[in-house]
Amino acid sequence: MKKGIYLIGCGSGDKKYISSAALDVIKAADIVIGAGRLIDCLSDIITCKTRALYMTEDIVKELKGCSDDVMAAVIFSGDTGFFSGAGKLGKRLDEEGIAYEVLPGISSLQMLSAKIMEDYQDVNTISLHGRTENYEDIKHAVTAALMTGKKSFFLTGGKAHPEDIFKVLVECGLGDIQTVTGEDLFTDKERIVRGRACELADASFSELSVVVVYAAPVYTGVGRGIPDDEFIRGSVPMTKRFVRASVVSALRLSPSDTVWDVGAGTGSVSVEIALSCPEGTVCAIEKDTEGVALIKDNKRKFSCMNMEIYEGEAPAALTELPVPDAVFIGGSSGKLEEILKTVYEKNAQARAVITAVTYETLNASTEIFDRLNRDYEVTQISVTETAHRGRYHMLQAQNPVFIISAV
Repeated sequence: MKKGIYLIGCGSGDKKYISSAALDVIKAADIVIGAGRLIDCLSDIITCKTRALYMTEDIVKELKGCSDDVMAAVIFSGDTGFFSGAGKLGKRLDEEGIAYEVLPGISSLQMLSAKIMEDYQDVNTISLHGRTENYEDIKHAVTAALMTGKKSFFLTGGKAHPEDIFKVLVECGLGDIQTVTGEDLFTDKERIVRGRACELADASFSELSVVVVYAAPVYTGVGRGIPDDEFIRGSVPMTKRFVRASVVSALRLSPSDTVWDVGAGTGSVSVEIALSCPEGTVCAIEKDTEGVALIKDNKRKFSCMNMEIYEGEAPAALTELPVPDAVFIGGSSGKLEEILKTVYEKNAQARAVITAVTYETLNASTEIFDRLNRDYEVTQISVTETAHRGRYHMLQAQNPVFIISAV
C-alpha cells in the first residue's frame, strides 16, 4: 500500500465485515487513530502505535505532525459517508492542503436493513447522535421525520436513546406504530427487537443502537385551503377555507419554521400551518375547552404530529413557548398589544399576521403596529361561493375579512 492518510469506515468494528483493502492499510499503518472502542476491536491486527482520538481538531493536529513517508489510518465506525466524522475531517484536511484517501465501510443503515431483509433506497434517515441536547430536540427531530410519511431510520447515541423515540411516538398518538431496534449490529452482542412503540417506551437499549420506525399516516389532500367540511367542527368559530389559504400565504412560511396560532379555535389554521411546515413546530393556543378538544381531534385527523396544543389565554400562555418565526393571531380577547409585545420580546424579527372582521379590530391592529413602529399591509378578502337551491346555483357571500400583515 502507498504511504499517506486513509480515512477508513470500519462498520461495526468486526474485521470480518471490513474490506480487504481497509484491513491491508490498518495492518501496514505506522499509526492508527480513532475512537478507543474501535482500536480495541482491531487490536489483534494493529501492530503500530495508536492514538485514541475522535475530535476533528485533535486528529488534524496529529496528522499535521506526520511526515510524508508515514502511512496513517484514521478509523471510523459505520461508513465514511453516512453521518460520519470522516466528512468533517475531510473538509479540514482539504483546508490544510493535506491529501488523503477514503475507504468506505458498511453503514448501520445497511446493517439493519440486511438483518430485517428490507431495502433502504427510500428511507428517511435522521441522526440524533450529537445533534440533540435534550428531549425537546429529540421530539422535534422525530415529529419532522413522521411528517414525511416515509419509513424512518434513526441513529441514536449521546443523549438520544431508542426509548426516547418511542416515548415521542406514544405522545403523538402513534403508540401502535411498528418499530425495529438493532443493538450492537454485526457483533456477538447483536440483538434485533421488534415491537410497537407503546411496548418499548419503558425499555432500555445498548448505546450502539439504531431504530426503524415504519411510515406514519399523513394527510394526502392536495394543496392548501382544505375544504371546510373536512374539519371536525363544533360551536367554536372557524376560519374559512380561502381566508386560511391567504393567511398561510401572508405568513411566508418555510418548512422548518416555528409558528404560533393564537386563538386557534378549531385548529383549522394550525393544521394548514403544520402541513406547510413539516420540519417545524406549530403551537396552537386556545382558552376555550371545547376549542382545545376540537384542535386535538383535528390534529389526529390530519396527522399533524408537529403540532403542540396549549390551553390558556394569551399573553400569559405564551411565556414558555419556543421562539416563533411567525405568528398568526385569530383571536386576542382584547389583549392584542400585549400579545404582540410578547411576540417581539421573543423574536424582534417575527412575522405577524392578524385577521379582523370588524373595523374596530382593524383600527386597533394598525394603531398598535404604528405604536410598535412596524411596517404592515392590509388586505381585504371578500369570498362569494355558490350554493345549491333546487335546480339553481345561488351566490352566497361570506363576511369580508381584513388580513393585517407585518412581515
